[in-house]
Amino acid sequence: MDKWLSHVSVLDSSTSIGGPFCAKLLGQLGAEVIKVEQPGAGDPARSRSPFFEDRPHREGSGLFLYLNTGKKSVTLDLSTASGRRIFKELVREADVLVESRAPGAMSELGLSHQALAATNPGLVTISVTDFGQWGPYRDYKANELIHFAISGLLYPTGFPEREPIQSGGFLPQYKAGLVGAVGVLAALQWRDRTGRGQHLDVSALEVAADFLETTLIFYSYQGIVRKRTGSTLTPPTPMCDMYQCRDGYMILTVVTQQQFQSLCEMMGRADFLDDPEMSKPRALSDAGKARMWDAIRSWFREQSIDEAFELCQLLRVPSAKVMSPGDMLHDPHLVEREFFQSVDHPHTGPVDYPTTGLRTGGTPLVPGPAPLLGRSNDEVYRHRLGFSNSEMERLGAAGVI
Repeated sequence: MDKWLSHVSVLDSSTSIGGPFCAKLLGQLGAEVIKVEQPGAGDPARSRSPFFEDRPHREGSGLFLYLNTGKKSVTLDLSTASGRRIFKELVREADVLVESRAPGAMSELGLSHQALAATNPGLVTISVTDFGQWGPYRDYKANELIHFAISGLLYPTGFPEREPIQSGGFLPQYKAGLVGAVGVLAALQWRDRTGRGQHLDVSALEVAADFLETTLIFYSYQGIVRKRTGSTLTPPTPMCDMYQCRDGYMILTVVTQQQFQSLCEMMGRADFLDDPEMSKPRALSDAGKARMWDAIRSWFREQSIDEAFELCQLLRVPSAKVMSPGDMLHDPHLVEREFFQSVDHPHTGPVDYPTTGLRTGGTPLVPGPAPLLGRSNDEVYRHRLGFSNSEMERLGAAGVI
């Protein structure tokens, strides 16, 4: 059965994370994604760790293999006139172009959206960059820590007595890819109605700032600057925090009177419910907070993570294990829902990869393996564009493909 986007062709000439992730999501929905890479070296992500079995190899980068599952790879040097001519031929047959070069770079190559749309009016081009295509910062350089800082995400993260702390992972860039994929789907709908494509501009700064929602609203509405509160909720309460068990950490979030009662009974501290100082958890004195924290910490230190998690959830007390990657791979909920799927790659063999979390008929969308560098050169150049054997040899010898 055809997937939802099996009629869509995507040309992915992007690097870094946001653009490739956008194209990856479109591919998992069924689009054919042809990745355009530099001859010889390929996407710079191929040289980034971690590597399979800790052996650097352009086919073994975990980042590249994750971001490019299910794609095809062709090599093409856009700095050459022949490369740009071939690229225009590829674009002529594409529905979507994903790119992440510095603002203005595509125009300098003669490959702006306007130039490409002259021969393909329905083309949807999406540019995923750090700061967007225009504005005072458009030519500034950035990385993940810069995204967190300049978007405002860094400011409220961490503990009140310490400097701000970065969250784990590449969240701004991945969200830029997600927002980009949603934008492409909307632009394709518009094209189906009007016949016209368009140029989408995605800024990692702006999609990261969008994470702040209530933090910005508090300031806009009341002039309140949200403070860092560590691992607890805002405002801090002794029942909403991180606690150490015998074998790891648990998050507990008790916000209702019923949850408080269940917590006290679970800890064997029903006496708190009869104590006027303790029976109203949202109005505790400093001394009451100290007593409550001590009681919760003492109880959790005696429990294993699994025991505490199951008991809390059985009594409808919101809680969660702080899971490591190994914990996630073996988590019974994720295993039953088949969130991780084995993908067999020629270099690594079968490796478990996360799916999108999106289901159709209960079945996860399973990606194919990431491509070997230039694996689809023959399919695309010889069979689709009609290049002869001698032309392929000439382009290869010149380093164009």
